[in-house]
Amino acid sequence: MAKGDYSTERFAQNLRDLRTEQTFSQEFLARRSGVHASEISRLEKGERDPRLTTIVKLAKGLRVGVESLTDGVTGPPKPPLPPIDIHSDEWQL
Repeated sequence: MAKGDYSTERFAQNLRDLRTEQTFSQEFLARRSGVHASEISRLEKGERDPRLTTIVKLAKGLRVGVESLTDGVTGPPKPPLPPIDIHSDEWQL
């Protein structure tokens, strides 16, 4: 995902919020999680997408569930699809 992608930006915000709520520096979280501080910085800036193993390490370092980091990353809710008329000519074989 490229910078500016909704999922990337949402993950970045979640990570930054969870880290700062606990008053952890990036360096402290790096020591606790085993994820390099420069990687944490890039993730918080939305410059890269995390691997699953990185998400798990960060969650353990923050002592939160993975879902706390991934909350909302699938994007805003989409409007429902219009009903389909299965009796229309479009659906006839």
